[in-house]
Amino acid sequence: MVRDITYRIRVAGIAAAFLFAFTGVLVAQSLSVKVSKNPVAEGEQFQVTFSFNASGSAFRGPAFGDFDVLGGPNASTSIQIINGQMSQTQTFSYYLRARNAGSFQIREASIRVGDKEFRSPSFRIDVVKGRGGQSPQGGQQEKPAGAVGEEDVFIRLSVDKQSVYQGEGLIATYKLYTRVSLVNYAITKAPALNGFWTQDIPQPSQLNLQTVVLNGVQYHTGILKKVVLYPQQSGKLSVDGMEGEVIARVKVQRRRNTRDPFDVFNDPFFSNPFGIGSVRDVKVKLRSRSVKVKVRPLPGNAPASFNGSVGSFSFDAGLDKSETGANDPVTLRIEVKGKGNLSLVDPPLLDFPPDIESYEPKVIDNYKTGNTGTSGKKVFEFLLIPRRPGTYKLPRVAFSYFDLNSKRYREFVSDPFTLKVSGTTGPAAAEPGGPSRTEVALLGKDIRFIRTGPTQFIQAGRRFFGSAGFWSLALGPGLLFAGLLLFKRRRDRESADLSSVRRRKATAMARKRLQLAKKKMEANEQGAFYDETANALWGYIGDKLSIPNSGLSREAAIDGLKARRVNDQLLARLNAVLDQCELARYAGGSADPRNTYGEAVGVITSLEDAIK
Repeated sequence: MVRDITYRIRVAGIAAAFLFAFTGVLVAQSLSVKVSKNPVAEGEQFQVTFSFNASGSAFRGPAFGDFDVLGGPNASTSIQIINGQMSQTQTFSYYLRARNAGSFQIREASIRVGDKEFRSPSFRIDVVKGRGGQSPQGGQQEKPAGAVGEEDVFIRLSVDKQSVYQGEGLIATYKLYTRVSLVNYAITKAPALNGFWTQDIPQPSQLNLQTVVLNGVQYHTGILKKVVLYPQQSGKLSVDGMEGEVIARVKVQRRRNTRDPFDVFNDPFFSNPFGIGSVRDVKVKLRSRSVKVKVRPLPGNAPASFNGSVGSFSFDAGLDKSETGANDPVTLRIEVKGKGNLSLVDPPLLDFPPDIESYEPKVIDNYKTGNTGTSGKKVFEFLLIPRRPGTYKLPRVAFSYFDLNSKRYREFVSDPFTLKVSGTTGPAAAEPGGPSRTEVALLGKDIRFIRTGPTQFIQAGRRFFGSAGFWSLALGPGLLFAGLLLFKRRRDRESADLSSVRRRKATAMARKRLQLAKKKMEANEQGAFYDETANALWGYIGDKLSIPNSGLSREAAIDGLKARRVNDQLLARLNAVLDQCELARYAGGSADPRNTYGEAVGVITSLEDAIK
């Protein structure tokens, strides 16, 4: 039975060889060349590979007189059958070491098919000064089989602008490059990006690989992370690199016996069609380099209404109605529309008349972050309740921003708003020169009639005047009125102080966000869950410490919490939860959402106790 199977495999192999002999002529034959890296540094090792898409013989490589040949040519053959079509590729690899700096021309290689000779194109290798990789001991060792070098898979960080204004957005892209098969990848450390306000550009959950040629070498590349950065300070800022690791699956090839004509059947394709034992998985740690960006300060002639908005915007403000009744609500709607750092646009500070009660504005975010930055609109809705009738002049609304096109500030100022309030509230005012309505109503009660009912006597020595009940009734209304007045003034002061309002509502807002995060977790929407959990933590810290969105960063948060005497153990727990959220959002980490949710609740609860 074993012999019969072996015979069938060999017959199938011979048939496949004959099939290739007849179908291979339909494919344009060529001898190509690839270089693992170009340019290279002095003393650095690199690889040159010649590939022929047919079956040839008498391969003759070029002379590498200006380089040390550490190994090669190493020959290998691969055969593929796709949709009944067979293809064969022969490769011949050299491992070289750069000897001296300069630019060197490498002549063509050749291979024969019958009486026809095929030649590769000549190419040039540039060697630059600098210390490259050290040569192997003895100088003649080849690259270990199945090894993965830093030129085989790496992460590269690029930015679309090298010089920007403070508050101007730039896009940072972290790409994975590989020329080996990958089983898995993960981001082990997300970039901190200190000094920037960040807005992530959504990416597919699965890595979408495309083929590119980098320095003459073909790679498969995909975007790991893409983010819009808004610098919050001027000077030289560093865009941090990213750390990760991949599991690379590499083939473990053996040398063939060229004297045995049937040695082709010992190729892994025939002897091991499922690849078991012919490959091995290698864990490779990756780290991209950081990039420096020059951030120019904004001009010093900013208008008084400027609060850090940079980009290209339009502005509109208006009341939903100009006439209303007392105690009927009115909405002042302010809209900022355009492209730029919309996430950092704050509501304007407005001073309303004392008879108009105002509340913290409702913020409506309707913008998206894409490959060209953030665009859309941001709306602020102020709820106003006039308490007394009359005609009120509401303040002008001003908005300014730094225009990147004209490189100057632009300011919008609305017209003043007039609000007419009708109706009456409370006791009516007395008419000039006459008694009030209350006084007129009491004129018929100056002389009271004689009481004819039973008489109630009061025991001597027990008088109501001067008793505890008397003073309670006499002073109670006044004290109650004074207390209500003090409460209202305190509430007005707190409402005017946005920082106090944020601190007071920090816990309530965090609780709402965590409830939303829990719903996302129960719905198995892990991406949305980690987004809401991170928003709850950052929102709580920003509100509790009165840090504006434009200045909220991990460094600022840690400094603010330390100033409130929060212990290092609690800060470490906070950092751990934030890291879990970032890894899960950007790298698809395997953290348990339930543990993350429970730890987030515990951290906010502990911070609330510590900050008090």
